[in-house]
Amino acid sequence: MSTLAQASWISLIGMGLTFLGIIVLWGLMALLVHIFTDRKQDLPDTVSVSEKGFDELQHKRQAAAAAVAYMMQLQTTSISLSTHKEREMISAWQAAHRSHKMYTNSLILPKKNRGK
Repeated sequence: MSTLAQASWISLIGMGLTFLGIIVLWGLMALLVHIFTDRKQDLPDTVSVSEKGFDELQHKRQAAAAAVAYMMQLQTTSISLSTHKEREMISAWQAAHRSHKMYTNSLILPKKNRGK
């Protein structure tokens, strides 16, 4: 048997064992889910929500939406703090890079009073 044929057989056996292991793990997970899940309880088809409960739900949804919008805005803004000491000089390359970065950030971030 040539070296190439041996390498091919070893590869096939390795791939086969890998897929067999994945299938066995999949079966074990399905079995454990089937064993340990609670049986579904009979729930009524319709759920009545009182007016107060509906208003509370709406307020919670609005608060969640506001929190998500606030966090998205925080991600787009950044605070640049210099780690250099007062008398430490930066190179021309660093200055050019910082200038370019500030310029591109100013193009991306929306301005509130751009038209005025």
